[in-house]
Formats: sequence, C-alpha cells, structure tokens
Amino acid sequence: MPFRDHANAAGNSHPDKSLPDRVVKTMMFGKAQASPLGGHLQEHKHKKHSMGVMVHDAYVRATPPGQPNAAAYLVLRNNAKRDIRLVSVKSDVAEVAEPHSHAMDGGMMKMRRVEHIDVPAGGETVLQPGGLHIMLMGLVKQLKPGEYVSLEFHFDNGQKQSMRVPVKMIAGISMTSGHDKKKHK
Repeated sequence: MPFRDHANAAGNSHPDKSLPDRVVKTMMFGKAQASPLGGHLQEHKHKKHSMGVMVHDAYVRATPPGQPNAAAYLVLRNNAKRDIRLVSVKSDVAEVAEPHSHAMDGGMMKMRRVEHIDVPAGGETVLQPGGLHIMLMGLVKQLKPGEYVSLEFHFDNGQKQSMRVPVKMIAGISMTSGHDKKKHK
C-alpha cells in the first residue's frame, strides 16, 4: 500500500502530493498510523507493535552542490523479545544506501560499510554523526534543507519499513563547497 494521507482520511482537503510539508517522527508496525507531527507511515500486516522496530528522529544531512554522498541519522528502537538486525536500506535519492560506521585505521578515522546494524531486544541503537549511520552514495540531486527523501529499511526478521524523512542543515557545514572528502569503502 502506498503512503496513506491521514489528513485526507480525516476530512482535510490537501492532496497526497503535499507530503513534503509533513514530518515522520515515529514509525511502528501495525495499522497505518500518523505521528504526532502528522507523518506518514506505510501500512503493514503485523499485528503487534512488540514485534518490530520503531524508527525515531530520522533526518538526512543536506549537501552542497556537487556533493555525491550524504548520510542519514536516526534511532532504532526494538520492542521485540529478540535482537533484530537492520540488513539493508533503499532510497529514492541515491544509487546506493548502506549501513556504515566510523573506525580508526592507521591513526585516521575512516568510514566503512557494515553488513548489518544490531538492535538489541528491548533496546535501541543510535545512528549519529561520528558513529553508525546510513550512507547515501551516488546522489541523484543536491539535498536541500526542507526537502524530504524516502528511505526503506529491511530487517532480518522480514520486516520492512518505508518513511519520508526531512533533509536538515548541520551547523558548521558549508553549502557552497564539498564538505566531506572522506573516501568510502
């Protein structure tokens, strides 16, 4: 089922194409739900919220013109009684989206692809600058503050979540020249 516009279902008259002005803060399995900020969630057939992972506070870093890569940050909260792994990610704005981490290598901080991101049973995993994150490589356009991008998360228990997340400016990052010259492996 495509993203559902809950405002229209409630009788408001703005079309589904107005999604970019809405924010997804929280996403959980079960019937389609809107976040307190009016975000859109994809409907799933799972019956219990305790069976899945909630995605909180997701955003994508804005990019200067010509920058080929960006990063997404978020919090994964696992309500299940067993560990769950985030195994892949897709996006509408990048040729490749994959989990990454930072690690020291020869005295230099380097970003590296990781096969999965563990989310412990009853716990959470934070994806943040300087740590775990989702790399968006081969951007198809510049990402500007105020825009929204689609992310689709795939977990090892077969669950899939789709959401639209805001693009945000990060303090201290110039939007006029490349800011991230790090190489990705």
